Amino acid sequence: MISGQEGSLRSIGKYQILGPLGRGSMGLVYKARDPEIGRVVAIKTLRKILSADPQDVEAAVRRFKFEARSAGNLRHPNIITIFEVNHDAETPFIVMDYVEGESLDSIIEKERRVAPATMVQYLNQVAAGLDYAHSRGVVHRDIKPSNILVDRSGNVFILDFGIASINESFPGAEQTGSMAPIMGTPGYMSPEQILNEKLDHRTDLFSLAVVAFECLTGQRPFPGDNFTTVIGNILNSKPLSLTALIPEMPLPLEAEFEKALAKSREDRFESASRMLAAFAHAAGVDAGDGRGSPRAPMRTRKMSAWKSIKRVWGDETQTGPSKTSPVAEAASAPKSGQSAPWEAVKQAPVADSFSERMRMGTGSHPGAIFSHGDHAVGSQPFLRFKQSPARIVALSVAFACLVVASVVLWYALEPEAAPVVARQGSSNQNGANPALDAQTAGAQIGELVVPGVDPLPKDKTVHEMNDRELLGVIVRGGVSEEMIIDALRECRQRNVPALVDASVFPLQHDSFLVRLETIRILGEMGDKRIVPQLMLSLDDHDPLVRKEVAVTLGKLGDRRALGYLNARLFKEEMADVKAEIKNAIERINGFPMGR
Repeated sequence: MISGQEGSLRSIGKYQILGPLGRGSMGLVYKARDPEIGRVVAIKTLRKILSADPQDVEAAVRRFKFEARSAGNLRHPNIITIFEVNHDAETPFIVMDYVEGESLDSIIEKERRVAPATMVQYLNQVAAGLDYAHSRGVVHRDIKPSNILVDRSGNVFILDFGIASINESFPGAEQTGSMAPIMGTPGYMSPEQILNEKLDHRTDLFSLAVVAFECLTGQRPFPGDNFTTVIGNILNSKPLSLTALIPEMPLPLEAEFEKALAKSREDRFESASRMLAAFAHAAGVDAGDGRGSPRAPMRTRKMSAWKSIKRVWGDETQTGPSKTSPVAEAASAPKSGQSAPWEAVKQAPVADSFSERMRMGTGSHPGAIFSHGDHAVGSQPFLRFKQSPARIVALSVAFACLVVASVVLWYALEPEAAPVVARQGSSNQNGANPALDAQTAGAQIGELVVPGVDPLPKDKTVHEMNDRELLGVIVRGGVSEEMIIDALRECRQRNVPALVDASVFPLQHDSFLVRLETIRILGEMGDKRIVPQLMLSLDDHDPLVRKEVAVTLGKLGDRRALGYLNARLFKEEMADVKAEIKNAIERINGFPMGR
């Protein structure tokens, strides 16, 4: 029998009450002791159900016991163990393992924002527990920070498997009688959960993504101060922008959240572990050991050859003695007893090439070439010619040669556009690329490298192909558009590293469906190396493709695209495409455009 009042119970069944722990969505939670073995436990009781229909009460108790028994069969290090499901008089209760720790909601409230590495450390353990439960056919249905417990050693536990009902803390929830069978907490419920549809494991993945978003930003992606507003936002609105709330968050992470919070369950991740792995990769966190240790960036951008030349010359737009190149200092301030810089140039060894002259520091800076006497060109408001006409002609010819050499060198060192233009129009009607052979692998297209591929195998489905065969379908073409689209999706599912490099070819496919799917996948992957190729697709003849390109460029957030986007904005005739281009510009800039 239950002895004492609700707030001062002395026992429940055989268990001695040590004190209250808190109030859950189903009832009160107590700390208690099992007198037979001396074990400290947590006991959750079912609150009194106020209903005029006795069948409602009976159904609630039956559901409470059935689902508690289902959760009691789970044995996983990240799931709180249930020892007993019983009732005392008219009060059902569940006896669980007691863990000394802090709930995730109190951690978020205290810290305001949880670092990405810590978020991955915590939720990777939650994901492991969920995947195990899902493999046993158990769906939690109420994943939220208050049901995630973190102990002092950083171990994480999931509470309340399948036993929570709708949270009545939202005004108006108690008036939604038609939604009484729904179980969950509104701010974390999936769309299918709100609509009372049949649920599978992907409803827990949606809720876990909401928890991850809240960890990083301190607020849920679908806000609202009452029940109706919250569920309306979940069903009809896009989630809040991660990078708008926290600008330092990487755009690829926002793309992964868009997938995780998709309205349709078919568009979400297949498992909790895959979702957390995607979050970790996009955030630059190593989640391999479940502890979320920071890792070095996977890719470093190579400085272009033209920028390396500027490094040798020095940046003439900068001023100040600390930013002046050594060559410029030698030109502007020759020491006494030495010949003028122009004479030094004449006496220097003759280099065989322009690059050799740069290495030797001879004639590599305009100030060294055009300085005269003690004054460098540009250090005086007017150039004073005190030389013979022949010297003036020689200087003019030298200047013209330098300009021509610079132009030639620019095209020699920045050949990105050539490979793309050469390949445009090279595909046949089936999208095949006959010019592509084994020797093409490794060819440079801007920042991308054509991957090595294998020939198209016979009698193999896309799902049976290895990575190189899939890339062969994408790069070589010569197959149906359906097969190319399937290969793109399979590569994305497997996270094939060379997919971004290979995507240059389907971007030029004759089928707009292939081009659309390629652009959509590139937006999900968040690799900015593809931006120069995507910019060319802004001139695609199909407005749907142009619209998707604008959306993807906005997601990628690369400022290199601003010039193309602004130019296209004035040329675009389709209103919806124009609106997406404007949105992309505003997203990259971080502020709205003027009217």
